[in-house]
Amino acid sequence: GKGESIDLVTLTNSMRTCNELAKIGGATYLSYIVNNVPTSVNIKAHSRIVKEKATERFLQNNISEWLTKVGETPMDELCQKVQSAILKIQMADKATDMVRVGDLIPAFLDDLEARQDGKVPLGLPSGIKAFDEFGTMLPGQLITLAARPAVGKSALALNIANNVTSAGKVALYCSFEMTNDENMARLFSQSVPLSGTVIQKGLVANFWPQITKAAQAIKNGNKLFITERKMSTYTIKTNAIKLKTSVGLDLLIIDYLQLMNSEDKKQNRNYELSEITGQLKDLAMELKIPILLLSQLSRDAAKENRKPILSDLRDSGAIEQDSNRVVFIHKFSVGD
Repeated sequence: GKGESIDLVTLTNSMRTCNELAKIGGATYLSYIVNNVPTSVNIKAHSRIVKEKATERFLQNNISEWLTKVGETPMDELCQKVQSAILKIQMADKATDMVRVGDLIPAFLDDLEARQDGKVPLGLPSGIKAFDEFGTMLPGQLITLAARPAVGKSALALNIANNVTSAGKVALYCSFEMTNDENMARLFSQSVPLSGTVIQKGLVANFWPQITKAAQAIKNGNKLFITERKMSTYTIKTNAIKLKTSVGLDLLIIDYLQLMNSEDKKQNRNYELSEITGQLKDLAMELKIPILLLSQLSRDAAKENRKPILSDLRDSGAIEQDSNRVVFIHKFSVGD
């Protein structure tokens, strides 16, 4: 009340004047309190301890619940719950569930200005002008690339994967139709003036300098990971999370939808595919990455000699519903 600064000396003197010092244990106890009050000096260490204890409590509570469900819940479903819980912990520092929109304004305006000046691309560019004219690939998006067989959707997708990873990003290419050897031949064909088929046949005698140069570039700078067997959404999610939490993951490509199976094989095929596309959309949102999903088209467009439309997506209308964007590729004919 006197306008004096408060410290141990002035507080002790004030309480002695009011005959209150002895009641609280004297100057010794007052000094003990002052010296043991937490300060902001170690706030980071203290907050880390609080966070670790909260994580321990979270795991203890969930592990108890998981153990009670062993034998009652399908193992794949239980593993997904465990995996999602662990991913939430690992990504806790990077994201929160809610944020006040007003707090987003400064960063948004900075990014907007940078995009206006051409300094920062919006989303992940594919490296292919015609594809990016529809917009770059944004985190959380499920983008479907659809075509009839042998039109080139796998070659285009692998080209996108190579462009993205050559720019320093990390991509996972899940190939259910081709072997690693076939994909490597296609990958080299993007740097060497030979088709993937010719490279696979070994007809490369005059191109070893280009092949050696391409091999060195892929080995040193490329962060593309590939798989060569059919997978369920659960297995894809497991691999994606491993990459995301170890080296990072910027793009997931799946080639292709109709070769996938869901965990629930009792349902009809349309329902099964709708379940898969819904899970992939959720995965894109959860990992905050774009997913490029390849899909086959029905024969209708080819029979009627016209450009493909959304209703030509094969086996499931949920593809259109769950996709943020659907891109068709087709062979031009007279009249297109």
